[in-house]
Amino acid sequence: MKKYRKLIGVSLCLTLSVCFVIGMLFGVDGIAAVRQKTGGVLNGLCEIAEYSRFGYIAEPSAVADLRAICADAFKFMRDDCAANGIVLENRVTDETLVYVKPHGLENAITNIIINAIEHADCTSVVLSVECAKNRIMLEIADNGKGISENIDVFGPYVSENVGTTNSGLGLYISKSIVQSMNGELSYRSNSDGTVFRISLMRA
Repeated sequence: MKKYRKLIGVSLCLTLSVCFVIGMLFGVDGIAAVRQKTGGVLNGLCEIAEYSRFGYIAEPSAVADLRAICADAFKFMRDDCAANGIVLENRVTDETLVYVKPHGLENAITNIIINAIEHADCTSVVLSVECAKNRIMLEIADNGKGISENIDVFGPYVSENVGTTNSGLGLYISKSIVQSMNGELSYRSNSDGTVFRISLMRA
């Protein structure tokens, strides 16, 4: 974690130096533009540092109840959704045993919900589950505007509005976490909304 703090500190020093030079050449408008760009980069560094600190990739997989994981994610995100006019509904109510990294999976779920809050223009987000022979399919569905076909949502630094509070790393990190537990993260989208599907190993 110390090396990430040092990296962020160096970035802050570089930001101040660049702002000084830009201010001398282009004035306040130039400084504002630089702050917006560097703010996004610094936010990304902080997100990567947090990702590393909690060690979601290194977390060992174990048998866990998907119902409990979804319940924790629901409690964590319910108020944020409500504050943005979104009704968050959790339909994962039966015991569903999966072989996963519990903390990593909860982080992936919350990242997807945050993505819906920030980008979907939706009024509803629903967690639901489907059971197959050897796999469990967790779906996070919203009723928003859908995702453009031209956007690679799982690419790093990909976002409709990368800025001081949006690094464009959330879904990229989520996919990495899910793949580290032998899962798959995919989505389908149209003008009626978007459904993210997490395929997990059944325990």
